[in-house]
Amino acid sequence: MPLTTTATWPTLTEGRKAKASEVEAKFDWLEGAQLPMSGGNFTTGVYDIGSVTYKWNNGYFTNLVIGGRTMTSSEAGGKPLRGWGFIQYFGGTTTALASFNIAAVVSGTTQTEVYWGTDFSSAYYSAVVTPSSGTPLSGFVDLMDAGRARVQLVTMAGAATLSTFSIVATGEQ
Repeated sequence: MPLTTTATWPTLTEGRKAKASEVEAKFDWLEGAQLPMSGGNFTTGVYDIGSVTYKWNNGYFTNLVIGGRTMTSSEAGGKPLRGWGFIQYFGGTTTALASFNIAAVVSGTTQTEVYWGTDFSSAYYSAVVTPSSGTPLSGFVDLMDAGRARVQLVTMAGAATLSTFSIVATGEQ
């Protein structure tokens, strides 16, 4: 049935044989998009799916639109990780041993730049670095721009150093 703002429902009367087309028309709206209706007219913002007491068991969606924002199935659990990696520094070489959305890692003399495979939508995203070393270190992340973050690790004495670390980033892409 074509999508319109109203629907014409045939009247089924007791004691009168209904035509198959009339019965079929009563249920035709079950094909395709499921739209809320009241009295044969489409309505919006009136009905719920399930309730506090009576819930659906599972829902399977590719995308979900909430308040005009489309959320993909990978985002349903909250903001997904948009980049992560375990970055090893060993023998003067920096390598991403395991990563997602990291295109490259480049170490300078005191910091490492992490380049994202897919840039964030702006430089306003969140990234956390965790040093992985036997030496107590603090890790700092400077979000340079949408495509890269600079990681600096500092010893307790305040000296910048290169070391192995993990990084996790999330935000809009």
